[in-house]
Amino acid sequence: FVRIRPLTASTDPATGEERTWKAAAIEATADTIGQLLKRGYQLRDITLLVRNNRDGNLLATELFQQGFRDIISPDSLLLGTHPLIQFLLNVFRYLADPGNSIAKSQLLHYYVTQLREQDGVSLHRLFADHQLKSRKRPSATISLFDSEVHTDNAFNQLLPETFTAHLPYLSKLPVYELSEQLAAIFLLNREPDAYLQRFQDLALEFTQNDSGNLTAFISWWDENEIGLTKSVVVPEDVNALRIMSIHKSKGLQFPIVIIPFTDWSLFPKANEWIWATTDEPPFDQIGKVALNTGKKLLGTAYEAAYREEIQQQLVDNANLLYVAFTRAEHELHVFLPEDSGGELSKVSQLVSRTCDSMDKLIRSGEEWQAGEPSVAPTDSSSGTTTDVLRSYPIHRWQERISIASKARDLTGMWEEEKSSGKRFGIIVHRLLSEITASSDIERAVQAQVFDGLLREEEAEEVERQVRAGMELPGMEAYYEDGWTARAEQEILLPDGSSQRPDRVVFNANRIRIVDFKTGAERPAHRQQLSSYCDLLKQMGYAIDRASLAYLRENKVVDL
Repeated sequence: FVRIRPLTASTDPATGEERTWKAAAIEATADTIGQLLKRGYQLRDITLLVRNNRDGNLLATELFQQGFRDIISPDSLLLGTHPLIQFLLNVFRYLADPGNSIAKSQLLHYYVTQLREQDGVSLHRLFADHQLKSRKRPSATISLFDSEVHTDNAFNQLLPETFTAHLPYLSKLPVYELSEQLAAIFLLNREPDAYLQRFQDLALEFTQNDSGNLTAFISWWDENEIGLTKSVVVPEDVNALRIMSIHKSKGLQFPIVIIPFTDWSLFPKANEWIWATTDEPPFDQIGKVALNTGKKLLGTAYEAAYREEIQQQLVDNANLLYVAFTRAEHELHVFLPEDSGGELSKVSQLVSRTCDSMDKLIRSGEEWQAGEPSVAPTDSSSGTTTDVLRSYPIHRWQERISIASKARDLTGMWEEEKSSGKRFGIIVHRLLSEITASSDIERAVQAQVFDGLLREEEAEEVERQVRAGMELPGMEAYYEDGWTARAEQEILLPDGSSQRPDRVVFNANRIRIVDFKTGAERPAHRQQLSSYCDLLKQMGYAIDRASLAYLRENKVVDL
C-alpha cells in the first residue's frame, strides 16, 4: 500500500497562529501511527525516515509531546536529550541553587504537562515569579516548624508536598539516593525506564569515585558533557518507533515506512561552497579554489564545474529518494508540501508531478493511493521471550540495611541551626504517626536520640510538642485502646503506584484515617484525604472518621 499526501501551511482558526506544512506533517504522522496500531501493527514495525538528524530530533520531540514515549531516534539514545533526564537535572540544579529560576520553571512545566498531564494550567502562571518569600529575620529559638513563609503560588500548589516540604533534606542527600527519592516522589517508577536506570548507574559511579555532593555532580555532568556522550543501549527487539536517516537505511527493510518531510532540494543551495578547478588560463594556474554556488557562475571559467556539481547533486538526491521509497515491505506513507508550481527544484515537486502522470496511482481526495491498507501479519511481534518489568524498582537503602545509627536518614538537617524547625516538624510528624499511646512517647523520643536524629538537650522539647499534638481536640479517636494502628502503610494501586496515609487505625472492618500537616491548610489536602477514603472503601472498609491535623495551627479538621 502506498499513500502520498501533499500538505499546506494553514492558520489555526482557534488561535489565529500560522501552522507550517511541517507541523501538519507531524500531525499527519501521529495520526497514521495511531491508525497502524489499531490495525494490529506494533511500534517496532514502524520506521520514520528523515533527510538529516535535525529533522529526526524535531520529529522525536514533537511525537514525544503527543504521547509517543517509546522512540529511538538519531540522538534520542543520548541521556541529555531525553526529557525525563532533563527534568531530573533541573530538579538537581534547583536543589543546589534555589535561586535558579530557569531550572525551577522548567521542572514545574515538565511536571505539570508530562507527569501530571494537566493542560489547563497556563504557561503564564508557570513561568511567573513564584519565588518563596524570605523570612524577614532569622528565628533565634527552636520552634516546631520552620517560620519561613510559603506563598500560595504555582510552585507550592502544583508540585507534590512530599517534595516542596523537604527541600533542605533532599538537597543534602548523595546524588544516587536523591535520584531514588525523586523517582518515588514524582512516581517515575510506574514503568521501567532505561534512561532512568542509566542515569542512576552514572550517579552511582560518580558517588563511588567522588564525594557524591550534588553541586560537584552537576559540575561533573556539565564539564564532561555527560548528557551528550553517554547513551542507553536498546535491544534490537524493543517495541519502539524508529527514526532513522535515509542514508543509514540503505540495504534495510521495514514493515511500515513513513517519510514525513519529503522536501529536500534537488540542486545545490545558493551560496553553498564547492571546490572547483578549470582548464581556462590564467585561472588554471590557481588549482582548486573554493567557490559559492549559484547562477552567477554561469558564463565564467568555472561554469563547467558548477554544472557538474548540479548533475552530481541531482543524481545523489534522486538516489536518496529511490532509497527512501524502496525500504517498505507492506506500506509506504509519504508527506510533502503542496506543489506551488514554478521551476523544478525540490523532490516534493518531482514526486507530485510524477504522481500526476502515473496510472497506478489513484487520486483519492487530497492524496494519491495505490493498493489497499494492510492488516498486520500474525507474526508481526517478536518471537523472543523476555521477562518484562511492570515498573521500575526503587528502594530506600535504610529500609533494607540495618546500621547502628540512622542519622543518614536526615543527613545534615541539624548541622545548620536554621534547619532545626523543619527537622523538628519531620520528627514530630513521624512520632505522631508511629506511636500507639501517650505512654510510648518518652521511649520513642529517646529512640530518636539514640539513632542520632535528636540531641539530648532537644528531647524534652520534642516530647512536649508530641504530647500537644496528641491532645488536640478530636485526636483521641486515633489513639483509642482496642484499635490497631498502622503508620504510613502503603496502599498499592492498579497502575503500580502507591499512596501512604500518615496514620490508619482499624477495628474489624471500621477504619479511621488521619493525615498530619506541617503547613497551612490547602484544598489539595482534603482531596488527598478523600482519595485515601475512596481507596479504603474499595478494599471493603467502612470509614469511621477521617481528619487532617494541622500541627502548626493547632487544629483538627474532619472530612
